Amino acid sequence: MNNIIIIVPTLNEKENIDILFNKLTATNIVFDLLFIDDNSTDGTQEEIKQLIKENQNINCIFRPKRMGIGSAHKDGLIWSYKKNYKIIIT
Repeated sequence: MNNIIIIVPTLNEKENIDILFNKLTATNIVFDLLFIDDNSTDGTQEEIKQLIKENQNINCIFRPKRMGIGSAHKDGLIWSYKKNYKIIIT
């Protein structure tokens, strides 16, 4: 586990998951990534699951319905706090 985590709420972002991941990993910063998906219907969850298989620093929360971006950030902050991250970026 790293000291830094980036929280990314998603809803139907299949086309953007790889783009975002590639841009973030192009930096020299070592971090973990937490996706919070609000039950996307376009294949976003499958894209995230594929990234998780290939990268140990990726986590996810798949929520059962659309609950909103505010509560996604809140859930991500709570999850990250419980995991003792020192820096949390949203």
